[in-house]
Amino acid sequence: MHFANRPGTALPLAVLWMTIIAVGAAAAVNRLSAERRAQANRIAEVDTFALAQAGLDRYLATETQPPGASHTTTITDLDGGTVEITVHRLREADDDGPALYAVRARAVNTSAIRYDAATGNAVRSVARIVTWVSGSMTVQSAWTSITGIHKNGASGTITGTDQCGVQPMVAGVAVPTTAVNGDPGYSQNGAGHVPRGDPDILHIGANANEAADLVNIDWDAIVNAGAIAADYVLTSTSGWPSNFDDWPTIYVNNAGGTISLGPGQSGKGLLVIRGNATLNGSFSWHGVVLVGGVMGGNGNQTIHGAVVTGLNVKLGETVARNSLGNGTKDFRYNSCYVVNALAGFGGFSAMSNAWADNWPEW
Repeated sequence: MHFANRPGTALPLAVLWMTIIAVGAAAAVNRLSAERRAQANRIAEVDTFALAQAGLDRYLATETQPPGASHTTTITDLDGGTVEITVHRLREADDDGPALYAVRARAVNTSAIRYDAATGNAVRSVARIVTWVSGSMTVQSAWTSITGIHKNGASGTITGTDQCGVQPMVAGVAVPTTAVNGDPGYSQNGAGHVPRGDPDILHIGANANEAADLVNIDWDAIVNAGAIAADYVLTSTSGWPSNFDDWPTIYVNNAGGTISLGPGQSGKGLLVIRGNATLNGSFSWHGVVLVGGVMGGNGNQTIHGAVVTGLNVKLGETVARNSLGNGTKDFRYNSCYVVNALAGFGGFSAMSNAWADNWPEW
């Protein structure tokens, strides 16, 4: 029997084949659509993860003040979208350890390709457990001089007793055994000696080069690599700040020269001087003073905090011995002023094995 030759069979067969082809095409289109949707989701997931991690890294690297018990901020200038940073303090700082925080970064990727308008923005969260490490420095004495100190007269005070009453006593002065000119590391006109501390005079190394190695300050990074972001970068007293409420950082870039500081430059914070410094009149400073060259001068000056001079020896430069002229000097170690001066250099320190992907919502 030949059904194909029967009248009326061609049309049903054509319709059947067209239906089969249409169903197959629809299935192929649907499968292609699902694959495209899945691929777009995978790309968005990866990009959003990178955005969240970038936001977390940005926040941890740029925060200079310890947050409170809780804190939320949003970073909006990253490519791809926004990152909401949420910080919760898990433990306050105490004698047993630093403050402990959980920091979460929740990224919303607004630039990812989405398959249709009904698909929402990609969202991803990452988090870290971190500690807050305050800015600090190793204080060896009220005045540490890599090249030695000569004091003219027995008046004045140079003491390593913590004026703040928090930290143990340090040395009055820290100097090499032999100053750069061959004299004792600390010498003085007049009976006895002014420095008081534990010990009164601490000898760090036999000479200036050894003393430089024992002073734990990366002076090259500070003056040549911008390791300190100063609030004021000056070459002289021109432009000197008048407001010290925030304990600013002042960098005086006077390499090869001498800056003269008088009562008008008195203040507080971190004072970094590339070259030499002469103190005049009743100049006073609360905080940390770092001097690349020598520091001297006449008059009644006050520095409460910590002083380090002769740091240019670390750069291979020749630096003379410090010489304090006439007048009553009042140099005292103050741990609270040191902490305040360096507060802006604190930061987060990530704990090992304490990173989480897709941290739960709080």
